[in-house]
Amino acid sequence: MKKFTLLAMSLMMTLFGKAQSGTDITGQFENTDFETGSTTGWTISGPSNRQNLGVASTAASNSYQGTYFMESWRPSDQSLDNFDWSQTQEVANGFYVVKALAHSVMQGKDVAPEGTYLYAEKEQTLVTTTSASEFVVYTEVADGTLTIGYRGDGCNANWVACDDFHVMQYLGETIGEAAAAYATELLEELVENKIQQSLVEAMEASIAAIGATTTWEEAKAVFSTFDAQVEEAKASAKAYIALLAKIEQAYVWGEEGLSEAIDEFMAANTTAEEIYENAPLNAEETHAAVVALDNAIF
Repeated sequence: MKKFTLLAMSLMMTLFGKAQSGTDITGQFENTDFETGSTTGWTISGPSNRQNLGVASTAASNSYQGTYFMESWRPSDQSLDNFDWSQTQEVANGFYVVKALAHSVMQGKDVAPEGTYLYAEKEQTLVTTTSASEFVVYTEVADGTLTIGYRGDGCNANWVACDDFHVMQYLGETIGEAAAAYATELLEELVENKIQQSLVEAMEASIAAIGATTTWEEAKAVFSTFDAQVEEAKASAKAYIALLAKIEQAYVWGEEGLSEAIDEFMAANTTAEEIYENAPLNAEETHAAVVALDNAIF
């Protein structure tokens, strides 16, 4: 197990032991995957200029889950008007993580999506892809109700869609404790892969800072830093995966044999294995090991 799970995890449990692990409460919401073949459970408002509005078969768009997804479409001569598809349910006060698949596209034009959002309460995440991708939004519930949804406000798309909403609940004595419980779970998932130890330490520090907050505005400000660290950690994990693949390729090359370059190969492969096993270095050094192996092989 990595250093995080042995040392930092015990620290996090000491700091945030009163906070509960995440609970999937998606079942408290209705028809979150649209598998009823209808919009039952949802309040649908707009867009007024659509040609199609409602559930559609995933057979026509296999990026979405199950049999149905929710969409609106019109010919690509004009963007869709504003819309809001939502539902509200009673929940316990706490920290919530809402995930869903979504996309927003102006067909036939190479433009980045604008003006479409996955949202929960007053928080929202811009949908930035033109094909189905997962988006996440965090929020606090302080009044016993949670509204989730997908909306457009000045969007530049002629086709928008969403599917497969999931709602995770985190409770604690303070909003900071509840939010830190989620961040700790996310870091645990990330360290299942090789990532830079410096990033792990930076994320541990962010989690401690989140746990010390007492208001949602304070927690949200720290989460912006933590989210950036998460993306950097994902990139780090990809770098180590690429390095492992190169090491495996190197062994195949070594078995086939090219003795005139064997010394260079052995040196490069030893360095790569040490970097992969110890995982303390930065992305530049990891990439350099991949390049060195490439040079030795080819």
